[in-house]
Amino acid sequence: MSGINKACCSIPPIASTYQPKGTNLKLSNGVNAYVTGPANAKLGIVHVYDIFGFHPATEQVADLIAESLGARLVMPDFWLGKPWSLEKFPPQKDLNEFSSWVKSAGDFNTKVKPLIEAAATQLRSEGATKVGLIGLCWGSKMVAQAAKDCTDLIDGGAMLHPAFLVLDDIKSAKVPLCILPSKDEPDMTAYQKVLKEQGQLNVFERFDDMHHGWCGARADFDNELNRKRTHDAIKLVVHFFERLIASSA
Repeated sequence: MSGINKACCSIPPIASTYQPKGTNLKLSNGVNAYVTGPANAKLGIVHVYDIFGFHPATEQVADLIAESLGARLVMPDFWLGKPWSLEKFPPQKDLNEFSSWVKSAGDFNTKVKPLIEAAATQLRSEGATKVGLIGLCWGSKMVAQAAKDCTDLIDGGAMLHPAFLVLDDIKSAKVPLCILPSKDEPDMTAYQKVLKEQGQLNVFERFDDMHHGWCGARADFDNELNRKRTHDAIKLVVHFFERLIASSA
């Protein structure tokens, strides 16, 4: 699971005509962010997108999650305006370049953690008393890192079609997690077992009828099944965070 998901490098993003409902915001460090949902919400969400950065399909899912939870959601531009180029996708001929890029531009401690901190601080300054973290594909690895190292910033995390994970990521988590893999992820029975042993708030459900990326840049919302299963995933994420809030009320 720690390597590059083959599906991650073979299924291109789907063009979307969705008009995002959110707005742009500059965080305290000057980095741009997509923001959606009501200001002064008690629940804040930091959203970590996939390798393609901002995309209408990703923003649509973010809008739906924020609306369903009544939460304020902030999606920082982790790639700083330079996501993985569609011209180099799939990265089979540029695999070494891709690996070097994601390790450098997506380094947790030096690049990602400061933006999660800035977004969480922004949300708490607006009134959030709880902050959750959501990650897609590569973003799920960032959720795993934060679940271990940033418990002062976040209260729980959700991972959709995760990539780059290792079992120790889950064993080391100090906050509740929701993991929703697709049919393209390897067997994650061991991950499910660890989550079950760690606590009742954890959630694991495999979407064996969905491709890697069905809730992100590779979503096809013209496809009825993709739309339905995206809503199913959103419902699970929403319920996860609702239970998380209720458990500490």
